[in-house]
Formats: sequence, structure tokens, C-alpha cells
Amino acid sequence: MTKNDRDQNDEGQKFIELSRNSSPEVVFKNAIKEVKLLDENLENQNSDFIYQEGGWGWIVVLCSGFSLGILIGMINNYSLLLNEMERVYNQTENHVVYTAWIGSLSTGVQYIFCSFGSIATDFFGPRKPGIFGGLISGASLALCVFIDDLRLYFLTYGVLYGIGQAFLLTSTLAILPHYFNKVSDKF
Repeated sequence: MTKNDRDQNDEGQKFIELSRNSSPEVVFKNAIKEVKLLDENLENQNSDFIYQEGGWGWIVVLCSGFSLGILIGMINNYSLLLNEMERVYNQTENHVVYTAWIGSLSTGVQYIFCSFGSIATDFFGPRKPGIFGGLISGASLALCVFIDDLRLYFLTYGVLYGIGQAFLLTSTLAILPHYFNKVSDKF
């Protein structure tokens, strides 16, 4: 054992001793040791967020990849809807500008509301905001079927669909660290 190793070990021991007086739910790390200080009550309460490494996590990675592909694909393929909406609403005044802004609004709202989706994911976990986002996105697309006025697409496809996609996007990205703690701790 070299002098540098002994100094790191001594610093780690001092850090561990000082940390015993702090909050019981904090995990303290050192280059040599990892000490977990958990209260028995907290261990029982947070057991639903502890998963094994890998296992079902790889299925979650696969599903997350498919979800991201669908989410980003639906937002970025608005150009397919743009041509059809211009054809259907060609009698409406400023139909070219309106149809272009609807897709841009949806993308902008998605990225603006990702911060709110991230906050909701931190408070409720990734499952509930994901379900909420899916319901909002599905409802907004279902409402788009019954709309005859081009301006109402700003509300349904632009705002509501963008908000739903934001919650789906953040929950899809936030689920992966729950299954892979060893890799996520390095970042």
C-alpha cells in the first residue's frame, strides 16, 4: 500500500465518520469504498424503485428505443400532414402559413414543456407522467379527427399534442437509470 493509497483511505474514513451524522438516505462514495446509510423505514418505503441490473432492463431499453423512435418520428414527420392539410384547407385564408405553424408549434411546445415533464417525472416517477402524456397525446389526435376549422389545430395538434409528447419524452428518457444503476452512477 503506497502513501497515496493510505491518504485516500484516511480521507475516506474521515468522510464516512462525518457522514454518519447526516441524512440517512444519502449514499456516500469514495474511490475505494461505497457506504450506504439507510434507515430501516426508508428501505421499506423505497423498495419499489430498486431493480436488479440488466434482466428486464434490456426489455425496457428496447421499448424505450421504440418509443423514442415513434415520438420523434411523429413530431418530425409533420411534413406528410402539411401537404394534405394544405390540399384540404386550400379555401381558408392564409392556409399555407397556418398549416406550417401548427407543426412548428407542436415541436416548440414539446421542447418547452419537457422541463415540466422532467419535474413531474422527478416527483411521480416515470410511469405516471408517461401515462398522462400518452392520454393527452391520444386525446389530442382523436380530437383532430373531428375538427373542421384549421385554427383549432393550433390547440389540439399544436399545444395539446406537444404537451403530451413532452411528458412521454421525459418519462421515456428517465426510465433507463432505474434499471441500470452501475452505468448511470458513472455519469
